Amino acid sequence: MAMTYRTSLGPVRTMAILLSLFVVTILNTPPGPLGHPPSDMVLEYDYASQVLSVTITHNSPTTSNHYVETVELFKNGIALETFTYQTQPDRSMFTYEYPVTGQDGDLMEATATCNIYGSLTMNTTVVGPKERMRMELAPRPTSIGSGMDVDFTVNLYSAADDIPLDGARVVAVPKIGSVTDVEPLALGGYTFTYTAPSIIDDVAEELNISASKNGYHTIYQELLFDIVSETTPRIQVSILPILYKLNEGEMTTFSVRVRSGTTDLDVEDITVERSGGDIVKKKVSKGQFTLEYTPSEVASDTNAFIQVRAEMEGYLPGEKKLDFVVSDLPVGPDDDDDGSEPSSLTNTVLLIGIVLALTAALSIVIYLVWKKRSARKGSADERLTARELGPER
Repeated sequence: MAMTYRTSLGPVRTMAILLSLFVVTILNTPPGPLGHPPSDMVLEYDYASQVLSVTITHNSPTTSNHYVETVELFKNGIALETFTYQTQPDRSMFTYEYPVTGQDGDLMEATATCNIYGSLTMNTTVVGPKERMRMELAPRPTSIGSGMDVDFTVNLYSAADDIPLDGARVVAVPKIGSVTDVEPLALGGYTFTYTAPSIIDDVAEELNISASKNGYHTIYQELLFDIVSETTPRIQVSILPILYKLNEGEMTTFSVRVRSGTTDLDVEDITVERSGGDIVKKKVSKGQFTLEYTPSEVASDTNAFIQVRAEMEGYLPGEKKLDFVVSDLPVGPDDDDDGSEPSSLTNTVLLIGIVLALTAALSIVIYLVWKKRSARKGSADERLTARELGPER
């Protein structure tokens, strides 16, 4: 009697489906359960040693397979360096120390990343000693006309050694007018434009300026002036002669006249700004000044300027700017009294003279030697002749 075996495929199919679902689930599950970011991180900065300590908490049963792989450092938002590791020194908490230069106010930041999954970012602000800085503001008007624009320049220096300070944050806040954003210049300079409001009656203005920089105390200045209406007369400033080119090191005398309309104004002083060189200011008479200006020496033709500003109570301030070029004068062959080295032509002439002198001296020596030898030879010939003639006598 033949026996028949029946096999049920239902359980097999069910197991296959469950296994497939398990594999798909594993493949689509993010790596979080297998790895995790650091649970905590503390940054401490020691100003005296200039060292940043980063203490990381990252639990791992096997530090060679699951560890903090990289620590990336930033200062004030700028990436400094990334440190890579192949393990972590402890299963739970550990500290890395990094030498990083910093000053008061710098923001230190670190990002620790697990080799499997996740990262953590923390920061700390450097606390250290602060130095003092000095601020110079120009111009310093006593009045500005209604609706006028005035360009201001702020210069910042270290109070200890007068080094220009770049990278500061300068803020200008007027009481009633408006200002543009402060833009950095070179060598510790910053600039902004103030716009006076349009008014009918004169009004007082208060312009507050602050400057802050990491490692320095914040500094403040307050500038007070009047905004005067359009009905107020304006000062006119003229500078003569009008020149477009000056030679380096050569003094030029300019005449400055200050008036309103056809009337010379008896201003007590004028403000003079220049791009370089020396200037001597003298008041000659009512509304009349002279400027003795000597440009600095330049390596090549250079653009320069002189700007004169005049103010007087009851008048809108006036100013005049004279732009010109300072010429670099060529050095001639005779211009060697300043200690500079002689020109190539002078060196060539001097060398030729030395060669001729040596040639002449050598010729004289050769002549003297030849003459002496000739005299000795003549004496020897006479003695020889005397010997040959002796027996015959």
